Amino acid sequence: DVRLYVKSCHICACTKPLNSRSNNLTNSRKPRHPWEVISIDLMGPYPRTSKGKSYILVATDCFSRWTEAYTLGTATTKNITETLEREFFSRFGYPRVCLSDNGPQFVSNDMLSAIERWGAEGWTTPTYHPRANPVERRNQDLKKGLRAALTNGKHTT
Repeated sequence: DVRLYVKSCHICACTKPLNSRSNNLTNSRKPRHPWEVISIDLMGPYPRTSKGKSYILVATDCFSRWTEAYTLGTATTKNITETLEREFFSRFGYPRVCLSDNGPQFVSNDMLSAIERWGAEGWTTPTYHPRANPVERRNQDLKKGLRAALTNGKHTT
């Protein structure tokens, strides 16, 4: 049954809004634990900072929607995996699923090896459908905040 399959799909839980009607059944589409499914994405390049950073790696827990952002000098798979291991996984543990778009850094052999080393599954969103990745909404919020911070309250026309 297609409905049963979709309701039990973790990707669907991360990518589809919940039905607004309340019921007494637990929604089996949602991840059941924090840090079980994370969604990652890159933002940038931006103008290089004084510390040589021009990209932002964004990681979101699909259960709690907790989001963290890390600056990167270059958008390489090595920088992404090292940052996730050092900053994110060292505090929250390894996820069961790592969801990303089809960016070259996320579908490279090095990324697939890292995901395997973490004991996780690597899932990618459909090409040309950025809304299928929950972290994309967080990226929009971050961009608004960055824009406001970088203009220092100066309004431009």
